[in-house]
Amino acid sequence: MLGISTDPPSENLLFKNEQQIPYPLLSDPEKHTVLAYGACSFLKAYYANRITYIIDEQGLIQKVYPNVDPTTHAAEILAAL
Repeated sequence: MLGISTDPPSENLLFKNEQQIPYPLLSDPEKHTVLAYGACSFLKAYYANRITYIIDEQGLIQKVYPNVDPTTHAAEILAAL
């Protein structure tokens, strides 16, 4: 499991520590990855959307959660896995 944010690494580290996120939080300030996965568009590229992708061992996307609610999402993912 990992997260990707468009914030710079220094801000990601602060957020990761403040929120006690137990997995790597990657930085994509140029938005290459978030654009490739459709997490933001060229027209609204200021913020990326909260989207979860479950990717299998072969690198294929098996499930997409386009509307993540942080209060319930962990349980939803655990149930899917």
